[in-house]
Amino acid sequence: MSDDNEDYQLGYGKPPKHSQFTKGRSGNPKGRPVRARSFKDDLTAELQKKQTALARSLTDAAMTDPRALKTLLAFMRHFGIGDEEHTVETSDVIDEHAFLESHFGQERVPPKQSNPDSAPPEPNARAPKENDE
Repeated sequence: MSDDNEDYQLGYGKPPKHSQFTKGRSGNPKGRPVRARSFKDDLTAELQKKQTALARSLTDAAMTDPRALKTLLAFMRHFGIGDEEHTVETSDVIDEHAFLESHFGQERVPPKQSNPDSAPPEPNARAPKENDE
């Protein structure tokens, strides 16, 4: 026998080496036994599946059927879906505005100043003909 077996004391909380769990292997490899499902659990699971299928078919039908659309909108109002407001933070708007101003301000070329005495022709004014007096 080896020295390890001679120094090892058997007793309460100290089982023999050959019957101890090995490292990396669970003492309960199958895990906790699964409890029996009740009728309530089965019914709840099935109803959740049907609920998902109903919602999917209702939204698909609402694309073409006005009655289905009316029903879908009624459900949305009842459950408060789509009531959230999308707010825009003013700091984001100011930052975007400043960016656009700096970007377009660089590309913008000021118009050339013409002679103040010569006014541009009016668009509806008729040009005088040579034989008009």
